[in-house]
Amino acid sequence: MKDQALADARPTYVSAPSVSGEDMVKAIESSRKSSEGSLESGNDPFSKGADPFANQLEAAIEASLRNTSSRNRAGHKDSRHDRAGALATETKIPDLQAEYLVGPAKWESVNAKDVPIKNVTPRNMPKVAILEHGLDRVLFNPGVHWLQDPRSAVFNFDPYLRRICQPKDFDYNALQAYKTSSKDQSLFKITHRHNAKYMGSTSSMTSLLSQFYFLISAWKPLKTNHLSGAFAAQPKGFTRLSRAPSTIQLVYKGNGIYAIDADKSFDSSTVLLQLGKSMEKMLTSTPQEFSRFTKKNSWQVSQSERDAPEAFNYITADSNFMLRSQLDCEDPRLPGKTFDLKTRAAVAIRLDVHNYELNQGYQLRKTHGILESFEREYYDMMRSAFLKYSLQVRIGQMDGIFVAFHNTARIFGFQYISLDEMDSRLFGSAVMGDECFKNQLRLLNRTLDEITTKYPEQDLKITVDTDESVQSMNVWVETMPLGAAASERGKDVDLTFDENGAPEMQQGAELSLWQIVCYSRINNSTIVGPFELNDRGTDNWDLRYKIGELKKPHMMNEYRRMKAIQAEILSNDEERNAVEAATATAAAEVADFEENSEEAAARLRKEIQAAKAASRRDTMRSNLRRISERGRMHEEDQERRQGDSNFVIWEPKGYVKISSAPASTLFSGSLASPTSPIAATPSAILTETAASINRTTSLNLTAEVSGESISEKMVQRLRETQSKGHVTTKDDIKSTTTTDANQNISSRDNVVYVRPSDKKTRLIPLVDFDLIRKSVTSGLTDPAEIQDLNNLKVYHGELMSAMKPFDEIQWKIWMTPPQRSVYAKMSRGRLERMAREMHLPNVSGLADTELCQRVFDQSPVFRCQLAVDYFYGHLHRVMTGQADAKPFRSLDEFVAMDPTEEQLERALDGLSINQKAVDTFFKKMDKPISKADGLKTILLKKLYASERLFTEKELRAFGYTRIFDTKKFPFQGDLMTLLRPSATDEKSQLDIDHVQENTSLSSDTMGAKLP
Repeated sequence: MKDQALADARPTYVSAPSVSGEDMVKAIESSRKSSEGSLESGNDPFSKGADPFANQLEAAIEASLRNTSSRNRAGHKDSRHDRAGALATETKIPDLQAEYLVGPAKWESVNAKDVPIKNVTPRNMPKVAILEHGLDRVLFNPGVHWLQDPRSAVFNFDPYLRRICQPKDFDYNALQAYKTSSKDQSLFKITHRHNAKYMGSTSSMTSLLSQFYFLISAWKPLKTNHLSGAFAAQPKGFTRLSRAPSTIQLVYKGNGIYAIDADKSFDSSTVLLQLGKSMEKMLTSTPQEFSRFTKKNSWQVSQSERDAPEAFNYITADSNFMLRSQLDCEDPRLPGKTFDLKTRAAVAIRLDVHNYELNQGYQLRKTHGILESFEREYYDMMRSAFLKYSLQVRIGQMDGIFVAFHNTARIFGFQYISLDEMDSRLFGSAVMGDECFKNQLRLLNRTLDEITTKYPEQDLKITVDTDESVQSMNVWVETMPLGAAASERGKDVDLTFDENGAPEMQQGAELSLWQIVCYSRINNSTIVGPFELNDRGTDNWDLRYKIGELKKPHMMNEYRRMKAIQAEILSNDEERNAVEAATATAAAEVADFEENSEEAAARLRKEIQAAKAASRRDTMRSNLRRISERGRMHEEDQERRQGDSNFVIWEPKGYVKISSAPASTLFSGSLASPTSPIAATPSAILTETAASINRTTSLNLTAEVSGESISEKMVQRLRETQSKGHVTTKDDIKSTTTTDANQNISSRDNVVYVRPSDKKTRLIPLVDFDLIRKSVTSGLTDPAEIQDLNNLKVYHGELMSAMKPFDEIQWKIWMTPPQRSVYAKMSRGRLERMAREMHLPNVSGLADTELCQRVFDQSPVFRCQLAVDYFYGHLHRVMTGQADAKPFRSLDEFVAMDPTEEQLERALDGLSINQKAVDTFFKKMDKPISKADGLKTILLKKLYASERLFTEKELRAFGYTRIFDTKKFPFQGDLMTLLRPSATDEKSQLDIDHVQENTSLSSDTMGAKLP
């Protein structure tokens, strides 16, 4: 009762009088005297009961600020973004257009306290992913975290994250398929079980609920006062795309249940949508696990993994809604436990997404600033994405969002943004955010009830458009007699578009219009326009609204204009430019015949404005491309300076240099205590002892070895350094492998291999290469070797996950380089090892230079022998990925196999044929050829050239018969007849051996002497 009395005694927001500065001083003095009197009487001076004037003083200050803002706004016409710059004052209450009203409409009221929200997520929910690579520390440290510090070039996280797997290399079919609300049977069963009427997901609900927020908040501006001065004059409202009319399809599913699906009329698959899926997988997977989802390795992903259910959170809202939200990631240390993963492309990419490759040089080089800064991306997210993100987080009952900033080619940094932070930017407080969410749901619930009452058990298309000038919204309802796209009846219905790019109505469709108006009652005071609620939750907000159906004489024309505006905003640039060109031509024609017509003049003005907008857009894109080109040059210069030098990575206990090609014993020694402060964050390390960390494990190269992230493994390796301040260098490396095959191998002996993800060459010490080779072929049992292998996973995990026991030929080819200069740098131990593999006699007594020349002279012949052996002993297993596959007994069996492009690419990798050779082949083709035929031709040419070096006797000595009949195929060009019978006269002059590695046995190569 006391609280209610205090609330009633408090003056309302709008009725408090404006006060002058003199009156303000008097009020403060009076308040001070009252406080002093309260002290003398022993009361608490900070309580409202002890100071009855405190409420009046607060109200006077608020009223003064409102009146000042109103006076400033009266003489300043600003854009729609800043139209609602201050608290609203009492004004005329909006109402429905009575002259068009169909039937009665009455005012209703809703208070957020009367809208229940309940979690109904099943207990047997699938496991939610967790962050890998040590990214979890971003969750507990506010602000932006650079992946690589721009000044010192020190990596704060693993350098593996720097490069992004491009969409052409990632197999999106290996991921779980997304299901819309109407096709989710689990969602339907839960909806039916809880007697709900409408079911939806975050993707279908957020744009719709955003429009209802614009309605009840009257386009309340964002809070940008925390940004730097560079953004002081920038717009504070939502972007044009966010404000565009929103369309959904209401699909009737039976049993009185409707599914809410997002309208896909303007959707197109862009690189940002694709990267969002693959980067989410990258952030929550180890490098080995992620490599399984690339196109080359996706055959390892079983069908059960592809069909595995995803983790969702389910809530019931206002008794009628059942809403679903996918759970991307979790961390039990967060207050909300789960959070959403977001990938944010830089502004240069977003403004020209269809030409994203031209802007991949655009970089984020600073924290603050209008361009090339994290602050710019944060500001853009506030205007375009924060409202959508906050709704998704609330539906999923999550804690916040984890954002990765990128330019589609590389990642620049990370930031965790909690729901409270988003609320402070959008609404001013979390209290208002929660109440707005509940009121939005109630308004939507009432609106859908009105519509489904008129059109029961039907598929409907609903478009909502919030008015820009008054607090009202138009709700357009279009019946779908042929059925929605997600329904069985409508799945085969063709979607057609009009001249404005808007989708046409179905034949026989009916159009209806509802209008919604509203205003707020805060502490019994009427508010029309933007307002704020205090963060203490003591304000009482009642939302008053009225919903009514209208019947206008020119309703169809108004609907078409609205849909044309929607199409212009949501369509891509190519479609928009075509529409603008057509509209400009039509306007010019009208002006020729109606020079004195006001309508023609208005059209011309509109076209001029559109042309100016397009010109500004093109100018901005041109400037961003110049910035991107400058950034690309800067990045290339950085990479040249980096070269093969070590990466420097920050660790909690200091710095450690990790070579791009670490040896197996880079980190050795005893473990620190598990209670060391360095292990305070990861819970997995806290509970493990030194003995358990050193345990022997069975190794599976295609799956995650342990639950630790890469950062935790790096911390573990840091503990294992022999001395606290010592950094191991390449000179300190000594192999622990003491087999006869490599006991004389020097630390300078390296192997060059091709990394599967980006086709770039990587350098790895030979001892480490042998260790990986041993683990794949025969397995490891020695705990020390297993620990060394775990250390190698950080930088050579892709190699380890891609290698199979039947890739022996590829390993031997990597061990036998074609370049003469490489042999001159080899140690004698490695040369003797290669001589034994090539079966060279009497080499032990040769001098080092002579031995080097003998091995190099034999290397082309040995590589060709490997190619022949590859066809008979390995090709069938490499292409099928199965160790028990049947070998090819003849050339005809191979040609008849009809392999896929992925299989052929794996086959070329098995012979170490690089991408440059493939590109050169296709460029030199004088006639079109399919990619599969081209790859098969390259493989056959390689085998043909290798086999021609050997006589029949030599082939029989190897245990093989000749693959290619010399009478049928006297020249390489004749191989084309195997693929295209009509092309018998085509003789390609391309010799794949010369393109690939110049390994032909010409006299100048065989007789060349090493320097």
